[in-house]
Amino acid sequence: MANKGAESRFESEQAAAIQDLRRDAYANFLGSAEEFAGTRVFEATEEERRAALTRFLVARARAILVAGNVPAVRETAEAVSGELIAPTYVEKEYSDAAESFFQVARNDIRRAGE
Repeated sequence: MANKGAESRFESEQAAAIQDLRRDAYANFLGSAEEFAGTRVFEATEEERRAALTRFLVARARAILVAGNVPAVRETAEAVSGELIAPTYVEKEYSDAAESFFQVARNDIRRAGE
């Protein structure tokens, strides 16, 4: 009985840790996407734009990595990337892609906590 209780507590703690990791990675991804989008809309030096792009690409890789076996996270992250890196930036297209990622990420975080 004590082993089952300890095992249940361990599983609960592990699920919470995974949920926290995903929440942090997904929030960082969206934050760095917004930062890079800002360099597309507002004046930014090439150095600032490249630095923001690098932070965004690292955050994208981390989000995809922590998502594990959740194809929707990868697909929506790639859609956000495609809109941000496109030769012609269209804010509405980026916003729609970012909103899709947000919805998928939120669902994934909920599932991770179950």
